[in-house]
Amino acid sequence: MRIFSATMAAIAALGLGSTANAGGGIPFSATGAGGQIQDAFFSTFTLNVGPEVEQVLTLQLDITGLSHTHPDDLKVYLIHPFAGVNIMLEDQGDSFDLNGVNLTFLDSASSAAPDEGQILSQAYRPLGLVRGVDGGLGDFVGISGAGTWSLLVIDDSAGDQGGFTSFTVSGTYVPEPMTLSLLAIGVVAAFRRRRLFATA
Repeated sequence: MRIFSATMAAIAALGLGSTANAGGGIPFSATGAGGQIQDAFFSTFTLNVGPEVEQVLTLQLDITGLSHTHPDDLKVYLIHPFAGVNIMLEDQGDSFDLNGVNLTFLDSASSAAPDEGQILSQAYRPLGLVRGVDGGLGDFVGISGAGTWSLLVIDDSAGDQGGFTSFTVSGTYVPEPMTLSLLAIGVVAAFRRRRLFATA
């Protein structure tokens, strides 16, 4: 009985048939492979987020192992499968080489990457949010995250090279009500079977 009560309490905490608050939700994470950034051209990298991510509550973007010989050439955009484009980096970092830096983009970070300074391995605010031209990663909160996300990287000047290892979209989500309902039904059925076998 104790196991059943605890399980049902966990389901209730997720918000059965309703929306969980921003402090709750179920974690999700999806990673896509990086690669070489084409010189004086654009490169597109993709990852897939599963269909269970019905409503995004919180979101961040991580880019690992980013290197480039002239980061001021770079423009980096995160593209949601349905909701549009957000600016992560755009002509920042001046001419200070990037050598395997790991970047995290969060709306709550204290500042954007420096325009005329060294970009370090740390958390930055999306540039679009700082400029007020979009809502940052918050644009994707409250809507489905399922589908193919893209990272568009543009190198707008010839003569330099770079690449990165991978990129990850992660955060928390609320499942659709039907998913939670099926979970609750499964728990009840399992509990009943357990009682049946216990009394047989």
